[in-house]
Amino acid sequence: MKTALEIARELVKNTREFDAFEVICHRDRMTEMQIDAGEVSLLRTTENVNLTLRAIHGGRYATVDLNQTDSGSYAQALEKMREALKSAPVDEARALAPKGVGPEKASRGPTEPDLAKMHDRIVAFARGTADQFRELKMEQAMLQFNRDEASRVNSLGYESEIGQGTYDFTAMFSGKRGDKTSSFNYSGATSQDLDRELIEWGALKRIMQSSIREIDHEAFDGKFKGQVVIAPEAVDNFVWPFLAHLGDDRLIAGTSQLRDKMEQQVASELLTIRVNPERGSLGRREFATREGYASKKGVILKNGVLKTWLLSDYGARKTGLPRATTGAANLEIDAGEISFADLIKPIKKGLLLGRFSGGSPAANGEISGVAKNSYLIENGQVTKPLSEVMISANVFDMLKQVEAVSRDRMDDGMTLKPYIRVNGVTVAGK
Repeated sequence: MKTALEIARELVKNTREFDAFEVICHRDRMTEMQIDAGEVSLLRTTENVNLTLRAIHGGRYATVDLNQTDSGSYAQALEKMREALKSAPVDEARALAPKGVGPEKASRGPTEPDLAKMHDRIVAFARGTADQFRELKMEQAMLQFNRDEASRVNSLGYESEIGQGTYDFTAMFSGKRGDKTSSFNYSGATSQDLDRELIEWGALKRIMQSSIREIDHEAFDGKFKGQVVIAPEAVDNFVWPFLAHLGDDRLIAGTSQLRDKMEQQVASELLTIRVNPERGSLGRREFATREGYASKKGVILKNGVLKTWLLSDYGARKTGLPRATTGAANLEIDAGEISFADLIKPIKKGLLLGRFSGGSPAANGEISGVAKNSYLIENGQVTKPLSEVMISANVFDMLKQVEAVSRDRMDDGMTLKPYIRVNGVTVAGK
């Protein structure tokens, strides 16, 4: 069987009709175990090969995806490519990555799953949680081994071959006591190995414990504007809408709220956000950007000061601003200096936000949605779990009003995130 690199090389070599041409070949193998009633109920292995073709001709750009590598499917994909190029606009900012800018060869993590250890870990998790968390209803628990072999070859001489093996675990559950249940919740993490018990991955144990406490949730009657403590697993809901204004879509369209803010204070001085794909403890790391440039660590915000854009090479060419050195997959938020107890201590009345469900923020950063798996904070103490309440805020104002960052952080194998206390959030019950 041909390797992903061999497939990509052959297709590029035999396709000479475009000004520039690229093939990205992904060969993915997934071995999955699921549990039911404490026993493994599913074991399956799947393998897929997917191709992404990218071409530039006469200043026009097109891309086509296909999941078959036979000659007939490839011929059809090329015909689609030709048709797409005819109707594409001329855009001189389009370019493929040149030779030497990406990782030439990298391999990380196991190449084959340890089936015996996968079985032992997931069965131990099922039986252990059944004993320790008797009021927890486990909807599904799934342990996967994923091996991704990704090769990129283009007509400019670029070649890259990257392999990565990881174990990924996800559990979905709710608390249940008689006729009373908590809101559904889930948690997961990724790792290069199975050295730790699954319940110790990410924030899983804490969230499971919380689900049992949430069985006794109460409605919140009232409304206030004030302090909210965002749990690590909910931080992305507010950080990523902010970071989106540093990327291609907003900056190219001219709708970014941060376009003229480089090296200016755009968030609280307590907030430092980094990208570190080189951290050794990562379960899954980003080796290259979407366009093939080598990913490197960098700082997005330093004590609230904007330090970099998150533009692709194309976005950089369109805007005249610098290209990012990363795709921002391995995000880190610097730890603070205080414990969780000290983080909530000054709050007279506030909310501990465990999960957020809402639509996409408006262009100006306004966001609203439902706080799930959340708690009322009163006089410096987490008191009662709440039924779903509405929250609304502006993400730019929220990050400017970060009042405290916890010392402890959640490591899910991809990112590192603390608890963050913000002000100016509107919380409304029935």
